[in-house]
Amino acid sequence: MNEEFNHVSLLMQEPLPDEPEALILALENIEVWNSRMQFLLAKANSDVTFANFSGLPKSGTELERKTEQKSYAAEFQEVKDKIEGLCEAIKTRITLGQSILKYYSTTQNIQYKDKSLKQILGDNQ
Repeated sequence: MNEEFNHVSLLMQEPLPDEPEALILALENIEVWNSRMQFLLAKANSDVTFANFSGLPKSGTELERKTEQKSYAAEFQEVKDKIEGLCEAIKTRITLGQSILKYYSTTQNIQYKDKSLKQILGDNQ
């Protein structure tokens, strides 16, 4: 995998902070990476499609050709699956973080320095 994927994977291994302000910063940071991972996922989907059509060998029996083609495309599929899994984990983390912030805002009457919480949670508070 590439350096960006490894960086985001390490970010996802860190627990969410307990402090609301730190949690907001962590959510902002992972949201930036969410966009980049979505781009990499789109590229990986394209690579898989291309591999499925371009990897078909011209010689051998039908079974040999299809087996070789699947083998060629499997590498691209693995990359796509890993990026897709990371994208889903990011979405789940963002949703969890938003839920925690909502809980904090309704149960602890916390005053925030800026309006980032209202931007994240919406202005319905």
